[in-house]
Amino acid sequence: MPIGKVIIFLYCKTLIMDFLLSAALVSLALFGAFVSCADIKTVDVSTPKVFMGLKVGAMLLYWFSAMTMKT
Repeated sequence: MPIGKVIIFLYCKTLIMDFLLSAALVSLALFGAFVSCADIKTVDVSTPKVFMGLKVGAMLLYWFSAMTMKT
């Protein structure tokens, strides 16, 4: 494999890993915001309110990203 292709592959892999890391951090921040706004003292994922907030908070980042790519 030529060195140019290896460099391009590693660059693309780094960009993808950076995006995934930032997506995970934003999802965690959105869940933290939900916990503080909903006045939840303990985080018990088995309760429906917390579970739905976790799912919606994790989904928002990807939804906004998809909406910006669509236009």
